[in-house]
Amino acid sequence: MRIVPLEKSHDSKEFDCTEDWMVEEEDKADAAGMNEFLHRRALDQAKRGVSKTFVVLETDGEQPNRVIAYYSTSAGHLQPDALPKVVSPHMTIPAIHLLRLAVDRRRQGGRIGKRLLAYFFSRAVVVANDMGIYAVVLEPLNDHVRTIYEKFGFQPLPGNPGRMYLSIRDVRAWLQARTPEPLNNM
Repeated sequence: MRIVPLEKSHDSKEFDCTEDWMVEEEDKADAAGMNEFLHRRALDQAKRGVSKTFVVLETDGEQPNRVIAYYSTSAGHLQPDALPKVVSPHMTIPAIHLLRLAVDRRRQGGRIGKRLLAYFFSRAVVVANDMGIYAVVLEPLNDHVRTIYEKFGFQPLPGNPGRMYLSIRDVRAWLQARTPEPLNNM
């Protein structure tokens, strides 16, 4: 397996991130939205510079370019009152947004999601080393997903508890505390 930016040649038509725990229609609709984004909007958003999507590809077997996981990200900012005492009240707080992260249902349970998040964290740190970035920000789809991100140290934004954040300092600490796993060429 390998992680690369999404391209038109990648096979995502069968990607489905629906999980077994999803019994409520709202949860199934959330998964359908994640699938639809990858199938129809991710490449267009990348072309427009709105977001960038990275995919984990199956590199062997019968479908060598099949997408088995993905994440989508963009740059952004938080208002100064979102996190108290970070900067002056007149300056926005730079952030990297994790917009989506999903694993195909046929590959769930194999730590691909955790390894993909670690890969995203490593890329976020590289960007933060080159420019000012205070935190990674995300908006979990539901409470189940929220509890997963809490295990990585994400906390609710004080000014908007529907969103979560993890400071780049904490991302660095999380990465340093882990035994390095191969992130690319998974």
